[in-house]
Amino acid sequence: MADASSKRSWKDLADFDISQPEDVLGLVERFQGEWGNGGFSQLFANWNRADIVLLPEALRMIGVPDAASVVEAAIAEFPDDQDDWRDLGRAAMLDPANPLGDKLWSLNGVLSHHEMALAQAVEAFELKLSEDDNL
Repeated sequence: MADASSKRSWKDLADFDISQPEDVLGLVERFQGEWGNGGFSQLFANWNRADIVLLPEALRMIGVPDAASVVEAAIAEFPDDQDDWRDLGRAAMLDPANPLGDKLWSLNGVLSHHEMALAQAVEAFELKLSEDDNL
């Protein structure tokens, strides 16, 4: 039987390391695809908490602090004391009566106002990354 203290923390499950510029870009591009395909509910239903909490900083790093604030507002709807938010995200996505779903759909509308700035920032960051190995 494994020692309970050897259980990996949710923080150790991140697929991305935002100390690496390539990972910042990868995280934000993956976010764009997930969010564009199904909004915040789908994001929270499909992603590890460990990667979701990296998004605001990654968005600031590429130059879209307003989008980062919206993502922080979505994150604030989820409990700090729960390691995995997938079940809550799935319920918000599938149950029209779920109050969390309404909040997340509202935030989708807010984030959509920053979609063009996000796309432009990703393109600029990608260009900068390709031109400068020491970004």
